[in-house]
Amino acid sequence: MKESSACCRRGEVKVEMTKHGYGNLAEIKRNLDSLVGARIRVKANKGRRRIVEREGILQKTYSNHFIIRLGEAHSHRVLSYTYADVLTEAVKLTPVTKSMV
Repeated sequence: MKESSACCRRGEVKVEMTKHGYGNLAEIKRNLDSLVGARIRVKANKGRRRIVEREGILQKTYSNHFIIRLGEAHSHRVLSYTYADVLTEAVKLTPVTKSMV
């Protein structure tokens, strides 16, 4: 049962407020499953005031984590995050639209 419809900022992966906190891991996974292959902007809090912002493609989702491929100049790095990272807001994901580019 959802008590309110408070969610994160417009355009970010939707995590709705429920009776027990912010969404659940299954909801986050379903939302990310629909974005596989899409361009995503990642804002990750690495601790000690280090915030990393990158842009890549959501490559694949697994049962406990998801993979984002970065296509930066001459290096093809891969980032891996868990759904719990999104739930705790340590990682914020925003789908990139053509108007944002």
